[in-house]
Amino acid sequence: MSFIPIFQKDLLIEFRTKYSFSTLFLFVFVVVALFYYNLHGQKLEPIFLSSIYWIVIYFASLSGLTRGFLYEEDKGTIIFLQLYSNPISVYTAKLLINLIMTNSINILTSLLFVLLLDDYIIFDIFHYALNTILVSSTLSIIITLLSAIISKSNNKSSLLAVLSFPTVLPMILLGSNDLANAFIQDKGFVLEDFIFMLSYSGLITTVSYFLFEFIWKD
Repeated sequence: MSFIPIFQKDLLIEFRTKYSFSTLFLFVFVVVALFYYNLHGQKLEPIFLSSIYWIVIYFASLSGLTRGFLYEEDKGTIIFLQLYSNPISVYTAKLLINLIMTNSINILTSLLFVLLLDDYIIFDIFHYALNTILVSSTLSIIITLLSAIISKSNNKSSLLAVLSFPTVLPMILLGSNDLANAFIQDKGFVLEDFIFMLSYSGLITTVSYFLFEFIWKD
């Protein structure tokens, strides 16, 4: 079975239940509203703006991107997938769903920050888009793989936070530093940072596909 039927099935379930999207959107609205209430009218530095942006995206991802494999375990359909689908197709389908959700959250969070925070002024749109897509895609890859691991454990919520932090931290730190440049006029693009982020993302993607095959057969 290719990844397309699995992707269509997951997308249809999400549109029917709207569980993950609702969780993500509600989390973003609440957090951004808190930032607006406490920081409105204050002068915010670019590095602070980029940091709080990725904090919102990271914790939103933790709360909303893990449902794919947990749903299969709860419903008992994971056995069917193991019998009739190959690991690459399953992982690709779950990852595509998470990529769609993460980038939807990117758009929503960016719009809310631009509208509510006075200093959230993006001078380099291309730089901003490239950074947010690359970093959030890497987060999706990591959390998708980890959600497959924790779906077989009893202590799911705490285990995800423990496992994700060391793997996500390098990308979050570098992504925050790089994103801050998009808020500074005529700052320019740091090629070395982008190459490192792209290399890290490529490494994580490659490793995740290799590891998932072993996790799926376990």
